Amino acid sequence: MKKLFTLAFAFIATLAGTVSAQETTEPVNPADDPNTLFYSDFNQYPAGFAEKYGDITGNTDIIKKGATATVDCGGMIFHGQGSNGRIVAMSASNILASSTAADDGASARCIQMISGSKTLYVQFPAVEGPANVTLYIGNAGGKTGTFYLTDENGDLDNPLAKFEFTDAAKTMHKFTYEYPYKGSVNFRLYNNGVQINVNDVIITKGEGEGEDKPEYKDETAPELTYSWPSASPYAPVAGNIVLIYNEPVVASAKAVLNDVEYDIEVNGNTATIAYSGLENGHTYVAQIPALTDEAGNATSPMTMNINTVDSDVLYYTDYNYFPYSYWDKFHVYPNDGADNGDLLAKSSTNKTAEFGDITYSVGSTAGRVVAMGKSNLINDTDEESMDATQRCAQFSGGGNDLYAQLPEVQGPAKITLWVGNTTTSTSTIKLTNGDNAEELATFEAPEKKMYKFTYTFTPSEKVAFRLYNNGTQFNLHDILLTKVDDSSTGIESVEAAPTEAPAVYYNLQGQRVDNPSAGLYIKVSGNDVRKVVVK
Repeated sequence: MKKLFTLAFAFIATLAGTVSAQETTEPVNPADDPNTLFYSDFNQYPAGFAEKYGDITGNTDIIKKGATATVDCGGMIFHGQGSNGRIVAMSASNILASSTAADDGASARCIQMISGSKTLYVQFPAVEGPANVTLYIGNAGGKTGTFYLTDENGDLDNPLAKFEFTDAAKTMHKFTYEYPYKGSVNFRLYNNGVQINVNDVIITKGEGEGEDKPEYKDETAPELTYSWPSASPYAPVAGNIVLIYNEPVVASAKAVLNDVEYDIEVNGNTATIAYSGLENGHTYVAQIPALTDEAGNATSPMTMNINTVDSDVLYYTDYNYFPYSYWDKFHVYPNDGADNGDLLAKSSTNKTAEFGDITYSVGSTAGRVVAMGKSNLINDTDEESMDATQRCAQFSGGGNDLYAQLPEVQGPAKITLWVGNTTTSTSTIKLTNGDNAEELATFEAPEKKMYKFTYTFTPSEKVAFRLYNNGTQFNLHDILLTKVDDSSTGIESVEAAPTEAPAVYYNLQGQRVDNPSAGLYIKVSGNDVRKVVVK
């Protein structure tokens, strides 16, 4: 059944266009109106969209959550680039109550745009200007927020129009914009991290011949949005430097690391520098040349410190930057749409997942492990919290079967855990060697504070430390596995606890520590600066 609309252009503040108030009294189907240049109800129109998503029986991803992808459907371009962005074709009626009577007229079906910061958009087919754009958009998230309409250049600093939800009600809004310029244009809608339902897009012919469009000139250099291992406490002796920009980049020069030149491989917005040949326990400086965007705007050359992992460290994670495989998955948190990600989703049962070389598993009792995106350090002054890093994984539920198993290493080995109890109940961690039922140790956190736990596995045999939460809730901030045979590590990376040494020690947050306990520190001795493990 075709939806009939009364075309009514109501309020909207625009940048390049003007406010229009015009109304017709005759109901008309936009698809049949000769003045319609493009129409989508995200159901029957356009035909290409209807063919793929018109008969779906359940909500279907167009852009999967967090994916970097571009999908062409029905002449529309759907684009996502990480940042937890997602575009969903909704299968059932999602028409929200109109904010006012002037907002009536939306179709029942829609697409939903979720998160995505400033990288998620849908672009509509090219039309000839001047043109009028009408959008029926629902406030699916029930929050205030601003989103943008641009042309194909996607200039969010100078959009064609800014649309705004001024209240937090889950209601339908009708937005309009008059594009005054002649010539071809692709309108592009960015949700700007706001959760919105797009029920209808109607683009019609504008009045007159139109004005000459000002020449668009991109004069803004690419911005670096994420990089690795820039803030990581460690980096491997052979790995990748990763630079992620807000737009596609071009590399025309080589990077230099340890006096060796390396090619810069570019894939869209991401530049990767594969390096090798470094040594453990050293700090290197990578020299990265200027990169440009497609318009020739150049970034500034930059340097990046590379702190290679100490030779006695068997495994380490700070649930943030290291190892790279964890950062690669979860560096997008927090963002405009979500503060946290899931290692094991809420109410998970009989599921196993691997992130950052750690295996997480839950049995028949529902449990969850969350990759926390913000600082979750407990604000106390105990020594245990001094060298814990900001972020963590939160364990909860799961009965006696929820665990995290570390990679297998050669013993003897020492494990150090930094744990925060954010509840008023006692948190416990049972430590075993893999699926061996024999308990190696049990750690208890009875108060709401930070704790540091250590255990040394003395046999000269393989060990795969497994941590059970015993159904309790706690935040695991850092895990450090080290060799305990000092002779195998070398003086560069392992220090005896100093008594009257002239060196100055700092924790990983840059705070001076006069009498360091066991853990990771930055040692400054004259001009010599390095990371060390104090035992």
